[in-house]
Amino acid sequence: MFTKVSFNKEKYFLDTLRQLGVFKGVGDDCVNLTYLKTKHRLEEHEVLDYKSKVVGFDSFVEGVHFKREWMSLKDIATKAFLVNFSDVLSCNATPKYALLSISLPSLTKLEVKELAESIASICKKHGIFLIGGDTTSGKVLSLNIVVFGKLDKRRFLSRKNRHLKGAILAYTRSRTKDLGGSLKTLTSLLRYPHKLVHNKRDKRFLEPSLRGSFIKDARKHMLIGLDISDGLASEVKYLESSNKLGLKSFIKLNSKVWKSGEEYEMLFAYNKASKLALQRQAKRHRIALVDVGSFGCIKKLRVKYNVWHQ
Repeated sequence: MFTKVSFNKEKYFLDTLRQLGVFKGVGDDCVNLTYLKTKHRLEEHEVLDYKSKVVGFDSFVEGVHFKREWMSLKDIATKAFLVNFSDVLSCNATPKYALLSISLPSLTKLEVKELAESIASICKKHGIFLIGGDTTSGKVLSLNIVVFGKLDKRRFLSRKNRHLKGAILAYTRSRTKDLGGSLKTLTSLLRYPHKLVHNKRDKRFLEPSLRGSFIKDARKHMLIGLDISDGLASEVKYLESSNKLGLKSFIKLNSKVWKSGEEYEMLFAYNKASKLALQRQAKRHRIALVDVGSFGCIKKLRVKYNVWHQ
């Protein structure tokens, strides 16, 4: 038996995005990257050169990464894309195109329009074109996004480096607040579910600040790098395992600083000789740098941490 619906939300969602001007070369389920036409064909075509292309993929799923009662549809769309942009930026690449696969639950026409307008807004703000994807109906709201980025001068920033011994590990932060804000907000939401508002306390959780411009300017001084999505402790353990080295901590950090996920600050390693140059870049971009420790052939850092998404 078929259930009669007042409107086709999938078609309405796509039509709204088309009207907002963020679609380029959209077909049915596929897009031909080789022949993708843009207003700046030569410049954008370079993105499709395999030697300078970075591809990132991430999901943002209701009940796993967020709850509808916590965030507005605008906040959900904004954060879903920022999370993906952060992955690409942390590799020293600039996001250019995106594929979106979205599952739409029962929504009103006004809600579908709000969601589409929010996606268009964040894409326009960062100069992104949606070039395809898929829409389905489902029980929960789910956004699965593939982002294509262009490497800056083809200088890919990896998570591995053979010359990491003795290097210093540091992370970016705002001048006024350290890591831990996202964990604090999440703890509050789990205890007392409520709709978040845009204030200084919850801003990092709703709309994290990305450090793309700093990464681009400081790339030549970085040995490895990644964004802090699963928590500082989790990322450090990943780097230790990947590079077969241990980290000797310089300072004692608050447990919230170690455990807080979804911070999206930049975590990177550098040689001591680059310290002054990095401090100058940090000052220029109005951020602070925190040295965590140095890599060496020692026991791995012993910090208890929770898996951010279970």
